[in-house]
Amino acid sequence: MSLENSFPDYQPKRFGVKFNPPMIVLEYLVPSTGKLYHHRMKLRDLTKNSDPYQFLDQIKRRHALYLNTSKVSDEQILGLIRKVQDSLMEDLSEMDLNKLSPQEVEKYKKKMDEMYKKNFKKPGDPGFQYDVEKHFEANLDASWDDDDDEDF
Repeated sequence: MSLENSFPDYQPKRFGVKFNPPMIVLEYLVPSTGKLYHHRMKLRDLTKNSDPYQFLDQIKRRHALYLNTSKVSDEQILGLIRKVQDSLMEDLSEMDLNKLSPQEVEKYKKKMDEMYKKNFKKPGDPGFQYDVEKHFEANLDASWDDDDDEDF
């Protein structure tokens, strides 16, 4: 069953990409109702090294009602999959950097530096605050960590 048969006036408007969690969002209009809808397509298990053509086939099967039409091109979806892949940075907290070559470690250091520079705020930047103090509520019992004047 194609969307063209179930919604004869289905009009895809634009695609969006969400990077975390990775997904493609299709915005479409049904003129008979005058309403805009968003259809989310999760890119489950997508990695930087995944085959984008395999993911295209998988997405087209899973979301056939929306994508198996003449109104949406495979090239556009492939471009979005690649865009999400390019944004994926492997989780360094689970990666053993000691097992990588010096060149690979340098590559990850550069990515971390880029992220740091992008988020860095210096005096004069909008949103800059000097000496920020934040207090957090403990989720667990942390009475062992309370300051006691008796200990001093």
